[in-house]
Amino acid sequence: MVSRFIKVHTGSKVTAIHVEGKRLISASKDNKLALMSIVAGAIINFEKLIDLATITASQNLPLGFAKSIDYFNDNLLVGLRNGTIVEIKNGEQSRIVAECHFEGETWGLHICDDGHVITSGADNRIILFDIKAHKCIASGKISNNNNPKKAVKMASTMGKMPTNKQSRAVTASKKHNHLVVCSNTGKVSVRSLDNFD
Repeated sequence: MVSRFIKVHTGSKVTAIHVEGKRLISASKDNKLALMSIVAGAIINFEKLIDLATITASQNLPLGFAKSIDYFNDNLLVGLRNGTIVEIKNGEQSRIVAECHFEGETWGLHICDDGHVITSGADNRIILFDIKAHKCIASGKISNNNNPKKAVKMASTMGKMPTNKQSRAVTASKKHNHLVVCSNTGKVSVRSLDNFD
């Protein structure tokens, strides 16, 4: 028997929910986490909303709603749709724990002489990883063009991004400070290794 409904998310589907002790956390496609406390049995008090859009924007990451949640000692570990894992301490401070590609396939891979790895994929992202430190140290977009020409089916992919925002190959030249990205439209762009965009 349902004892109470609480409306905490606006017009969006709930994408994840987690109960730990007297703490209830829900996530939705509205890019928010709702923190609630279970007082006595079925009595639930709403405490606050955490805006994931603010967290991802502050880190220059693509928007991504929560797909998984874990909670321990007032700390949240949240897996986002954009391939990012965020740690939120005491509902306030946040840090990015991990980043990766999040849609389609990772097609491009270049191993640099210094041991770093550059990847590109079907999610409009180019990522530079420090494999010794196990973290992303730089990222950029394959294309900023939001009005591509009509999509033409090129290489097979599971990705839903337009073909100009998908990459099939990536390489780099430290000597010339060049990053070379090949998109699924057949275009090749040469960029600076100092700025992936």
